[in-house]
Amino acid sequence: FPGPRGGGPPRGDGAEDAAEASPGNGVEKTRAEEVKEYLVDNSALQATSHGIGFRNSRRLEDLDSTRTALWGSSVWGEEEDGWLKMPDGFFLPLAIQGKSVLLPKAPKDEKRKMRNVYRHMLQNISRDVEIDLVFSGLVRMLNTMHQATQTYLPNSRRSVGFYQEALVLLWHLLTLNPAFTKRVVDHCDTNQILMSVLYLLQQAHGQPHLVGLLHTASFVLLVLSSERSFGVRLNESYSGKVPLSIPAFSGCYADVVSLTLHKVISDSLPKSANDALVEMLLTVLCNISPYVKCFALESCLKLLSLIERCSRSAYVFRSAFTHHGLVFLVEVINNIIQYQFEGNSMLMYSVLRQKEVFERLAELKLPAPGSRRGRASSAASDQQTPKAEEASPGDVQDPLNTWQPDDAWLAGVKRKMPLQAILCMVEYLGPMVQGMCTEGDVSDQDVVLKYLRQTTMVGILPVPHPIVIRTYQASSYTSMWFTSYMWGVLFTRSQRMPLYDWKKIRLVVINS
Repeated sequence: FPGPRGGGPPRGDGAEDAAEASPGNGVEKTRAEEVKEYLVDNSALQATSHGIGFRNSRRLEDLDSTRTALWGSSVWGEEEDGWLKMPDGFFLPLAIQGKSVLLPKAPKDEKRKMRNVYRHMLQNISRDVEIDLVFSGLVRMLNTMHQATQTYLPNSRRSVGFYQEALVLLWHLLTLNPAFTKRVVDHCDTNQILMSVLYLLQQAHGQPHLVGLLHTASFVLLVLSSERSFGVRLNESYSGKVPLSIPAFSGCYADVVSLTLHKVISDSLPKSANDALVEMLLTVLCNISPYVKCFALESCLKLLSLIERCSRSAYVFRSAFTHHGLVFLVEVINNIIQYQFEGNSMLMYSVLRQKEVFERLAELKLPAPGSRRGRASSAASDQQTPKAEEASPGDVQDPLNTWQPDDAWLAGVKRKMPLQAILCMVEYLGPMVQGMCTEGDVSDQDVVLKYLRQTTMVGILPVPHPIVIRTYQASSYTSMWFTSYMWGVLFTRSQRMPLYDWKKIRLVVINS
């Protein structure tokens, strides 16, 4: 699912203006015809980077370090002297070292492929008034889910029964309509819809019959977290009263996200069947981390506890892919150190207190031959979450248990793990904080935090890396899953008022 954020297709109103300005003889091209879709392709260049960095001008050295078009993504723009000019004014080279890296995509025949008129209409909503109306309606409907549980009079406020369908509708609008997504994240209060999605995510967690709702809420969070405006708005102070099962804290909406996701991730870690869900939610935290100005104490402790659990050898070597979550967690800390060091003194102090975890990761080695990773994993998980470790029939015959790590695999894991900035900070600030506490007999945490706030790491840390944003990338498998999930919801909801002739239904599979 991880994919790049790229320039979306141009809005329709710009194309209409260009068409009205043309003489009408059909000779001159409109702006909509010049703007085309391109694939960011690495097949010819074979680069080891994540993608192509955006440029502020038509010069390779004029790099914008905050934006990257990842390999395999799609971007929109118009050609100018060997460059692709994006609608927002940035540039991408069409070729690097004489090898093409942007390949034009064939235009789609919308009329021929149109199968659902309503889907096509929602996909082409572009007026701000219409988008605001749809978004506010979805917010009101989804908010009823938690508002109905907070009334003094019983049944004085009722929740809607079609909340799953409303959430799927929001998902489709965010993924199919770039104008809707841009309008919502730039001009609407996305924190309102965020609280409803987090509430549904937590309610669905641990409920087997709501596993579809759990993944849908995760997908929505993944798409929203890939937008910069959404991440910046998370710094607003949180004063809501949504009934979430999280510790009491004083902070911002970013703390609500981290504490809620920590609860779901922590309970999902022991079972390998939940690895995809864990990786998706950790990607959400990774996407928002460069924009969070200050995490609360509770969020810092939860993040470091996740890193400590995921850094254990029993978890890292459980399968060939479980290390992805650890890489995302380390990248969260790395992003905050590089871009939000000044306001996150509490997180820096937490990292210094658990520096052994990161030093152990830097010296990560393969387990001894013949060691029982599975037994160690079970023992560690039993101490943390006894209920979550109950084995299910599907976990017994796990094909990943036959996998064995080797030196090449371990070297690849270490290359992906961005530990340089973290170890640099630990090496520089660790002795200074330790010396201050020893010489001044300091035992007050506030004194250490004040010292860290007055410290700067300018000139000490390595050059900041480009911010990498990962988001959902459409695939036929995901589309098939959403289709089957939606029909399953409709079918189960039709039992009270039958909508179908049950004798005609043959392809229904019930997973017990």
